[in-house]
Amino acid sequence: MNRGAVVRAVLHPGVAMASAIAAFVFFLICGDPWRLGVFVGLLCLVECGYGMTVPLLRTMMVFVPAGVVMALSTAWITGDMASAGMIVVRFATLWLSATPLVCVPELAFVRMLNQMRAPRTVALIILIALRSMHLLAAQMHMVYTAWRTVPRGGGRGVKLVRIAVPLMNRVMVISTCMAVSVEMRCFSLDSRVPASVYHPVALHRRDVAFLVLLALAMVVAVTLPWVRHG
Repeated sequence: MNRGAVVRAVLHPGVAMASAIAAFVFFLICGDPWRLGVFVGLLCLVECGYGMTVPLLRTMMVFVPAGVVMALSTAWITGDMASAGMIVVRFATLWLSATPLVCVPELAFVRMLNQMRAPRTVALIILIALRSMHLLAAQMHMVYTAWRTVPRGGGRGVKLVRIAVPLMNRVMVISTCMAVSVEMRCFSLDSRVPASVYHPVALHRRDVAFLVLLALAMVVAVTLPWVRHG
């Protein structure tokens, strides 16, 4: 069986993109940290209920430390500790808004672009970029490991060799993966091929329910503080 034929998405790519944009707009408009905190908590519960717990933890390792560092730096420069909490909450909102997009398989995302009549060249470039992203991240780790393990007595030539070897290895791996993708006919113009990027992506009820829950989270985050203070 062709592995490219199996594409399981937690959410419809369009729904994931719309929810990310909506959460980002709410992040820009809302200036109350309490409201943002309520929204972050509700959105986290919704995403965990949709099976995004593992991607949430993975993206948290990127956004939360960045938010803490930014908050502490701002508090140290300005001397305002109250703004530090707001920065952390805003980074948490960005973290939650980006999680649905992380859960979307790259093939489903490109299929959505084709369904929207996007240029095929753009769709294929995005597909290649998404598939190469984790390989490039692995290359950065390999380069760092090679640089860190250079003996103290080694010169620049030794360091360059230690970096060049994993770099060339990773370039060959990326080329092989791209060749395998073509062989799997993921770029096929024939929509009857199971792994083709030109299959439509169906919109399910659970996708619409996610948008409804997102809207309810925004409404609760805006109205609940007024009830609390009233």
